[in-house]
Amino acid sequence: MRKSKDNVLTLLQEHKAELSGLCERSTFVPGSVLFREGEEGDSAFVIEKGEIVVSRVIDGREKAIGVAGAGDIVGEIALFSGNPRTAPAVTNKELKAIVLTRDGINRMKTKSPQTAIALYERILQIVTGRLRGAIDHYEVIYHLLT
Repeated sequence: MRKSKDNVLTLLQEHKAELSGLCERSTFVPGSVLFREGEEGDSAFVIEKGEIVVSRVIDGREKAIGVAGAGDIVGEIALFSGNPRTAPAVTNKELKAIVLTRDGINRMKTKSPQTAIALYERILQIVTGRLRGAIDHYEVIYHLLT
């Protein structure tokens, strides 16, 4: 588990003044669909308060595959890869989030390049940590099936 000081939310809070106008705070009611599988991903959500449930349809039934809370980021894979969303995301509580957009990040690279580099590094740590977890799960499943 990553330390709370290493999350994207902390970075954004530390650089709040220089990021003014590059990202926005939004509030969503419970049950808000932030995005659907297959949609274009032009934004990511950094959770300040609340939770987001990410799900997939497995055997014809929707199943939660993850719950993200304060300090977590959701939607970053599509935002940075340019590929469609890989899963839907819905709020299950009132959500307060900082919304990062592709345009805002591109402007951040010019206005505050050091912060943009730090943001990319933190997101890379998160994505590689998730990949490591997926590999570990695959290994367990492989051993159970062989």
